[in-house]
Amino acid sequence: MINEGQLVAAASTAVVQAMTTDTYQSVRDRIKGFFFRHSREPEKAIAQLDGYSELMATGTSSGNPALYATLTSIVEREFASVINGNIQALESLQELASSLVREGSNSGDMMVQGDVVIKNNKAKGDQFIAGRDNHIVRRYQRDDDD
Repeated sequence: MINEGQLVAAASTAVVQAMTTDTYQSVRDRIKGFFFRHSREPEKAIAQLDGYSELMATGTSSGNPALYATLTSIVEREFASVINGNIQALESLQELASSLVREGSNSGDMMVQGDVVIKNNKAKGDQFIAGRDNHIVRRYQRDDDD
């Protein structure tokens, strides 16, 4: 059985990440197909996504973690409202999310994975993790001079 919350989170994360890459037009076309098949107001949903994409494309916005998180949350709500118990829409979103994850991992532009454990990670920039039940722990090792 598909976990709807995790699927929506993965798809939303992949879509918002794609907004900052050259692959977004291809992603947009597939999202458009999803909304035209399953949404009551596909034109409205697509127009909103285009507005978000333009916002993410601006130089100052693409590096803004708060904007990224906000847009991911908005896109999650949009996908969740379309699914809303519709098994066909859920399966269609699963196919869309799977293809986005595959493309992202092949291109290096995006990374969306589930059940990932990262150890000894040292980042020199922002990291974005979206989804349900994320547990992020930062542990410090202290050297005692005693």
